Amino acid sequence: MHLLKNLVTTPQPDNFTHSVLQDLNFQPSSERFGIFFFPGLRLETLAVYQMEADSDPVHHFVTNLHGKCKERQKDPLEDPRYTSEYPLGTHPSWTEIMEILDSNPSVIVGPLRNINFWKDSPNTTDSLVIVLMAKWSRQYIFAMNQTFLADQENYPLLETWEDILRFWSITRIQSLVHAPAFQPHKSYWKGLPPGPLQATFAQRYKTFFPPFQVKFSTASYWNYFLEYGYMKDYHDILRTKTEKEILNLTGSLKAAFDCLQCLPSRSPNSTS
Repeated sequence: MHLLKNLVTTPQPDNFTHSVLQDLNFQPSSERFGIFFFPGLRLETLAVYQMEADSDPVHHFVTNLHGKCKERQKDPLEDPRYTSEYPLGTHPSWTEIMEILDSNPSVIVGPLRNINFWKDSPNTTDSLVIVLMAKWSRQYIFAMNQTFLADQENYPLLETWEDILRFWSITRIQSLVHAPAFQPHKSYWKGLPPGPLQATFAQRYKTFFPPFQVKFSTASYWNYFLEYGYMKDYHDILRTKTEKEILNLTGSLKAAFDCLQCLPSRSPNSTS
């Protein structure tokens, strides 16, 4: 059994040898694998003794050629896309998103956005939005079953826009609610599994601040907010505003909701 290695310095074989190698499919095999086994070969057939010795530059060139090889499995931590700011990379897969939400959802969210959004001298409409969102946040959480609340005695005060942003952050919800379950939001991702896209956070403001014409079923838990809570205050305000003022108010609500890290997936009730 003889091993032939296909090198660029191999002399041109005679016609008979060339035809034999062609019949044996030598060229494609050697190009793919870099080697070729040839049983029962008589070395004098290829006139090996007539071949000139390769020079050092030729040896250096041949031994440094890049052949085909299986790539080493890369460690995710070596990928330059993975940084302290984006531990899962800038474009994590849907599987990675689902897995991290079960173990450590804070890894997938960035820093709080727009903390200074309304920090410096907010106008009357923006100040009104802050008050309404503070009422909504407090009433919504306390409408939950009390057994799910982790720290009722040290409930955070909500007075500023920054207080509201931090309240609806992953870390704060984890400290307020026993074992909260976070779900991925499909609105901001591409290449997702089949299914309808969800409304953006900005669009979902209507879920929690519906127009005053809204009607809920008798059994709906939203009726509590509509009759006694923040939603009643919101509707009372809408009735005193002009059409333009209502557009400004709802525009500010959209902007505020778009800055939040997480939102409830449904209405609270006595069992959730």
